Formats: sequence, C-alpha cells, structure tokens
Amino acid sequence: MRFFPLLAFFLALFASSAADARMLGDPGVAFSADRSVTVGDRTFAGKLYAVPGRQRHELAVDGIPQVIILHAGEARGWLLVPGINSYVEFGFAPVEAELSDESLLSARLGEETIDGRRTTKYRVEHVTRNGALVDGYVWLTREGIPMRLDGMYTPAHGGKATPVRMELSNLRLGPQETTLFSLPPNMMKLPMSGLGPLLGLRTEG
Repeated sequence: MRFFPLLAFFLALFASSAADARMLGDPGVAFSADRSVTVGDRTFAGKLYAVPGRQRHELAVDGIPQVIILHAGEARGWLLVPGINSYVEFGFAPVEAELSDESLLSARLGEETIDGRRTTKYRVEHVTRNGALVDGYVWLTREGIPMRLDGMYTPAHGGKATPVRMELSNLRLGPQETTLFSLPPNMMKLPMSGLGPLLGLRTEG
C-alpha cells in the first residue's frame, strides 16, 4: 500500500459531504477548521480550508510542513512542500467517482453533538471499483460538513486493513481567501517519484 495515496484518498473523502441522505459530494458552504487525521499508527494535526469544489489541507509529516490542495471539478490535486519550494501533481478521478456513489452512505444512525455542532451519524460500507473496502462511520452537519470519520480501509486482494480516523474542531463558516486554493508562483514541479527521497517519505508499506 502506498502511504501517500491512502492519506490523499481519505483527505478527499473527509473533505466531502452529503448532498443529500444518499450521496457524498462537495460541501455547499465555505468553512475552515482545525483537523486531525490518523492513518494506521500515524497522526497528523493541521488545518482545513474549504469552498465548494476546492479544499486545502495543511499538515506536517515527520516535522516537515506540507499542503495538499484538491480541486474536485478537475479531479486533480497538488502536494506542496514549501520548505523546498516544490510540489507534485496528482489526479484522483477514481476517488471523485467513488464519492458520488449512492451506496457510500448505507444507513442513518441518529444524531450526535461533536465540538458543539449537531451532526447526523451515517454508516459507511462500500467496496470501491478496484475491490478495496471502506467500512466505518461518518458524522455530518446539516450543511454537509463531516465533523468526524472513523473506520477501516482494506485494500483489494486481501491486503492488511488500515484504521483511519479524522475529526474537525473549531469549525468556522465563512468565505475563504481564493489564494489558499492556488499554487504559489515560482514553485518547482517534481515527479512523485522524486519527492519521496527528498523528504525521506515511506511510499511503500
């Protein structure tokens, strides 16, 4: 399993929301929040900024600040490493397709309050097009913002299941600066294969 694609998949999933009770889609409101995500035994604290169709995730991996920008309309994202003034570009068309699948939310399980926000809890049980299993729960506000996701990701062909948990706090609704969702000027584009060695990232597991 590649660590970064798994993290990027769940960031895209977490930044999405319910357009109605059946489908996951893009939030209809702009907001910012503090965000914590745990993939396996690794936890990343950071910030999330979102407007309809676009998200920005700020986090640190092994002490190195990184930014992930996602553009849903283009099914494209960028991983920025400001410390070395570089970025890599990646597509997530399969992820976008998964997020519009009606079977992703399978049951409504009642209401809970998370960080002062009323949410509806949903069961998530979904086999992706490549045979991986997403199994767990998501808590959505009335605006469709996911305050929490807690579940397991099991890769296709009998791979080891990875626990994933994400949660928002200090949610703030309101307009966001457009520059947050654009590449800064004069950054150097690298292939994904060239970024890992520079950061000491583990890409295979």
